[in-house]
Amino acid sequence: ADACRGSLAEFVKLAFAIIQPGVELEWGAHLQAVCDHVQWQLEDRDRVRRDPTKRRKLKCRNLIINLPPRSLKTIILTCATVWAWLRWPNLQIMYLSANPRVAAASARMARDLMRSPWFRTTFATSLEAEELDAKGRRADAAAWEAENAAAQAADAPEAWELRADQDALSNIGNSAGGARLSQGLAAQVTGSGCDWQIIDDPHDTRDGTARVAKAVDDYDGAARNRLNDPRTSVRTLIGQRVRKNDLAARFLEKLDGVHLRLPMEYETPTGGKVECECGTCTGPNVFGYVDPRTVEGDVLHPRFTPEYLEEQRHALQSRYVGQYQQRPLESGGQIFKVGWWNWYSLSSTEAAPRPKGARLDPPYMLARRRNG
Repeated sequence: ADACRGSLAEFVKLAFAIIQPGVELEWGAHLQAVCDHVQWQLEDRDRVRRDPTKRRKLKCRNLIINLPPRSLKTIILTCATVWAWLRWPNLQIMYLSANPRVAAASARMARDLMRSPWFRTTFATSLEAEELDAKGRRADAAAWEAENAAAQAADAPEAWELRADQDALSNIGNSAGGARLSQGLAAQVTGSGCDWQIIDDPHDTRDGTARVAKAVDDYDGAARNRLNDPRTSVRTLIGQRVRKNDLAARFLEKLDGVHLRLPMEYETPTGGKVECECGTCTGPNVFGYVDPRTVEGDVLHPRFTPEYLEEQRHALQSRYVGQYQQRPLESGGQIFKVGWWNWYSLSSTEAAPRPKGARLDPPYMLARRRNG
């Protein structure tokens, strides 16, 4: 129990057998990096929160993690929400995703994990009902006070259990004041607040530029300011890059945190391919992390074989560099830019403005006139 409380990675390794029974977990450096950064961010928040002078500043208010699909990112964040309650049981969490089913599935996994015999036996989070009186105190008041004082002196988290009257997938609560709100990114969040906001895959990979821009506007207008205390509340965004104007790009405009970029195939910072200018994803960040890979082309994990990656390149074509290398292409194209094309009438050799109603894509035309 102590080892799991002290390390999110150790907790994930053991909890994975509960969440995915019968599935072998092949640990990798990218999983360790994600776990470490989430833990470092939450521990940094705790240091700032405990500062009596209120002068300490957050090192990582926003943590942006970009990595390829099928990298266990949802499972890691799901375990992280449970692990966080072992350290800070009154933490209020808001879990958002572009797909409401992803948020609901994450909440279900978290709830099943906390209800599992392994979790309850290992961490003994809940109090036995027969030991409490009608007011929720131990029948022996003196023993209760002594035990509570000892726990505070040892800085141990208080015992808690899941609330029976706050047990929906969209809103799970515990008896220590913690809450986990899970819903789609476009859902109504008015009146809700959080200490830790998680955005898991804010866009669908099929979304076009317009839908991506709308999702960013929706987040800015509703969810961005749902932090309980701007001095200590933090955000974690995780997912693959889909467009140049996606939510990760919006976060990177004013980073105020750390960008953990984990491409499928390693790209050296001096190779000219890394286009990100955040300054935290190519060298040591504030936590001292550097991608352990040094050879151009090294894959993220051996299970991603050359045959599999070649299949993905063929299927995704230009989208491969966005979803797998975290370098999304510009909406206007990469080789032939939309801005390079001009419009001409049939009776003039001078370029004309784009006709009203015409699509931006060069292969399309409005229509032919009757006279040809």
